[in-house]
Amino acid sequence: MEIKELRKMNLNGLREMVEIEKAKIVELRMAIAHKHTGKVRDLRKAKKNLARILTLISEKENNGPKEDNK
Repeated sequence: MEIKELRKMNLNGLREMVEIEKAKIVELRMAIAHKHTGKVRDLRKAKKNLARILTLISEKENNGPKEDNK
């Protein structure tokens, strides 16, 4: 998902996405460990998506993103 789509979601939707991404990371780790897949890049992408979602959750909980006064 793109960041624009994630920003439109509410907190509950984002929290559901966190659970989905965590499950995906576990599945990918197991598949890589058991040599079922060699797609380490997918694991990296899933981790980055999880970090993006968690960042958005913290921004929304702290009254939105901070903007510079330029």
